[in-house]
Amino acid sequence: MTQLFKYFRHACIGVAAAIFIWGSGVATAVEYQSIYQSIRPLGMGGAFTAVADDKNALYYNPAGLSHISEFRVGMDTVFEMSESGIGLISDIQDTDFENEAEVSTFLQDYVGDVQYIRFSLAPQLGMRVKDAGVMVSGLAQAKVTAEVFNPPWPNLLAGIIVDAGVIGGAGMELEAVEGLRVGVAAKFIRRENLYKVYTPTDIVNENFDPFEEDRESGSGLSLDLGVIYRLPFVERIDTDVAICFQNFPEMDMGDAVGIDSQINIGIAVNKDINDFHVTGAFDIRDLTNNLGSVDDVNVDDDLAKRMYMGAEVRFPKILALRAGLHQGYMSFGATADLTFISFDFASYVEEIGAYAGQRDDRRYVAQLTLGW
Repeated sequence: MTQLFKYFRHACIGVAAAIFIWGSGVATAVEYQSIYQSIRPLGMGGAFTAVADDKNALYYNPAGLSHISEFRVGMDTVFEMSESGIGLISDIQDTDFENEAEVSTFLQDYVGDVQYIRFSLAPQLGMRVKDAGVMVSGLAQAKVTAEVFNPPWPNLLAGIIVDAGVIGGAGMELEAVEGLRVGVAAKFIRRENLYKVYTPTDIVNENFDPFEEDRESGSGLSLDLGVIYRLPFVERIDTDVAICFQNFPEMDMGDAVGIDSQINIGIAVNKDINDFHVTGAFDIRDLTNNLGSVDDVNVDDDLAKRMYMGAEVRFPKILALRAGLHQGYMSFGATADLTFISFDFASYVEEIGAYAGQRDDRRYVAQLTLGW
């Protein structure tokens, strides 16, 4: 375990931002920026802008906070790992990270693979205040990724993002327009991040402490504005359309990596069939393609990469099952809700290339929730 901790603290790193590796004339982009991705939406292929009927509305569309009808408190604990990282753990334990030759051999075995780990804690408090649903959530999160390139003398593209902050929002249904819900959320994030390339020589150095030497920090404040409207002319199936303006103004984190503004739209349908509740959803994110630009140059305009769709079936009492397409790749998930404790699981693929179908990174994420 000591070697495991040492390696991930000093070497396994990545940034969920517009980072590019240039080699042999090919540019490769990583995943789109995000502050927090929730398990239930991930199991549904990431489509949640028009669903937004639970605590996850705080991160996807604050208009959905209008569904809060009573006092609630809870704590989400999330752990996520990429598929390629599962076999990595035993190799770490067998490698002497003070031996340059062993480190070089270890890195060569993972050339081209992306390693990703996320751990987060999110305590939440929700309540009904007059006609509005209100929620406040803390967030403590670390996201780490690493990618090795240049096989003859491997280089580790490494970094880390550590966020700590508070997000609060409110949503309500407007009496003047039947079926119209609106919401706003404010977020303050303090961020520290690292992004740098390291060689085996750097890693074996006894003074190697990249997070202390190479980190950058900053903080940002921004707003999300959301709208959900239930179409009155659709009978038998509840049909909602939604739009959410996220990160306005964009979150400038000082020296750290910021988060650009984006506009997301979605549609969701809901139907009760006997004792089951069925939901289907479709989203298009980042309509103005802000997340695919670097220095105002558009380098990632693939529409398929910004499309998300999925479905959920909620069974009586404790179980819910989900499936979908996340950027064109299959996702799935489930929830077992035991009243004061619930377990969530999801698997999805994040596209880390410039277009859907170029470079896939399958990930597995689990969540334990305590509260009511």
